[in-house]
Amino acid sequence: MSDFFPREAPLQKTVEITHAALKRAMAEPRFSAEQVAAFRDRLGTALHAELSEYQALLATAQERIELKIPFHETIIVSMLEKAFYNRSISLSISASEQAAQIAKWPQFTTPGPDLEAAAVEDPQGFIASIREQIALNEHTIERIEQRDGYLDQLFSLGDAGVATATELVRGLPVGGHTSLTLKGFQLDCLKLASSRLAAGSLIEDSLDNAIDPLKEHIYTHNQLNTLEFEASKRLEILGSLAEQYGQALDTVQGIGLLYADELEPEYFNQLHTLLTDLYQEATKQLATEIRPPAKPSGKNPRKRMPSAAGMRPKKMISVRGKGKLIGELRPADSEWQNEVIEVRSDYDRQLLSTYLQHGDEWVQIKTERPSPPASTRALNVIKGDARKLLATFAGYLDKARQYKTLSRHPQEVEELLTYQARKLDNLATELHLSLQTLPPASRLADDQTLMDTLRRAARQMIDEGRAMRIQLSLQLPPTHGNLHYLIDQERVQIAALGRRIQLTGERRDFIQEYAINDRKGYPLWYAHFHYAEADTAKQDYTVAHLKTKAQRTLSYWSQLANAKSGQAIVNVHRGQIGRSLAERWFLPVAQ
Repeated sequence: MSDFFPREAPLQKTVEITHAALKRAMAEPRFSAEQVAAFRDRLGTALHAELSEYQALLATAQERIELKIPFHETIIVSMLEKAFYNRSISLSISASEQAAQIAKWPQFTTPGPDLEAAAVEDPQGFIASIREQIALNEHTIERIEQRDGYLDQLFSLGDAGVATATELVRGLPVGGHTSLTLKGFQLDCLKLASSRLAAGSLIEDSLDNAIDPLKEHIYTHNQLNTLEFEASKRLEILGSLAEQYGQALDTVQGIGLLYADELEPEYFNQLHTLLTDLYQEATKQLATEIRPPAKPSGKNPRKRMPSAAGMRPKKMISVRGKGKLIGELRPADSEWQNEVIEVRSDYDRQLLSTYLQHGDEWVQIKTERPSPPASTRALNVIKGDARKLLATFAGYLDKARQYKTLSRHPQEVEELLTYQARKLDNLATELHLSLQTLPPASRLADDQTLMDTLRRAARQMIDEGRAMRIQLSLQLPPTHGNLHYLIDQERVQIAALGRRIQLTGERRDFIQEYAINDRKGYPLWYAHFHYAEADTAKQDYTVAHLKTKAQRTLSYWSQLANAKSGQAIVNVHRGQIGRSLAERWFLPVAQ
């Protein structure tokens, strides 16, 4: 290889020397932070020069094939292997940068009361540390994804490439960070950096509510990429991930519209971009799972079984409102009388949630915390906050109506308005309690009017949120979730249409058709339940799918076959009807 590419040896030697120098500088206290940083810079320069050489050579591979002078497979394998090592070494720069970050900002390193107190005491320093961490995370994620990209290319080659890649996998650190573990941490950092220091608690709480629940889903996503699950479970998990990421993306888009003046655009836009990437990654994986490629790749040796030796068993669970999660099975012990599922962060092993089984679903065990002391705020402060919030009421509603035109998840529109309504209602309650401490003769009619206005505004928010969700659920392509909501709101009814008919074409299965009608009896959508035979038991359908009026004559299989992109495949998949809904509302009215 070195004879074929004479520049490679000196470049590789320079990397080896500078890498050794950095490791020595990091290990010996006599080197200052500035000296270690200089060693990092030298190693970064050497790695960039070496990688550029490999990339330039790899970029000519297709041209050489067309000219009928292709590289021998061993040369391609060797270049990819060396590029993999280059990116692996580059992660030592990330480790050194992280150590320097911790040394620079020790007060902001360990989560807990001390960190919170330090952030309150020095908010400017805290935000500066977060911004530096964001830049560090971005570089590290890029290095990991480049390294893994070269590994994937090796796995896509012949036996020599697979053998080399398998050996490289064995050398990876056990429990090392993946790009997903770091993206979960990056989301948290970007969330903190997205609001301005002068922003109110409302924007911070809204970002918390949108981003914090994703920690469990990113853990689940990472575990799915690490563990071997059967195809049906992979499909369920990926469908849930795409839904959860999509809803969060919708919410963040709404936050950007509703609170634009209180956001730091640079970091908020990065937050939106990272969420988009997570959604697209899950969508791409889901599309591949629904409609696998013509030449499926072999088993990925990087994956292991959920019950790998020496580790707690991993299990997929269904959680109401959260979809599918993967967690660790913890046996009954002195703390829990029954076995529970724990979901932890892959970044720092922090416990995120604990679940106990109830029937087919798992319910989160909430840790009881002491109630905060009753508010002792002065009456004039409460009234001032109430008037400020009411002053934003009309503008907030107008922005919410704009957001409705962009949203693809009706539930998120309603939840944003409901959250604002709770703020209004809580202020009304606080005002009421404060007024009760005054003698009746001292209570002003204007104060009662202010309290009533808060209550009415909260009620209007809730009513408009529900109306917007209903309208969107009717306007958007039908999904299981939107149909379920419309049934609960008594906006639709289900009717079977005739007997099963046999389809023409390659798949000659039978379908039972249903109409989903509005309250006046006019059809909004249709549903097709597919059966292998005309007399197959009604509960033994192969797939149940919702249709718009335009899609009524199209079978699920033809829609799937004609989908031209990953997103189109997922959109077809989203029209499927879950078994619980099918058994409760469709099958009972079938003939």
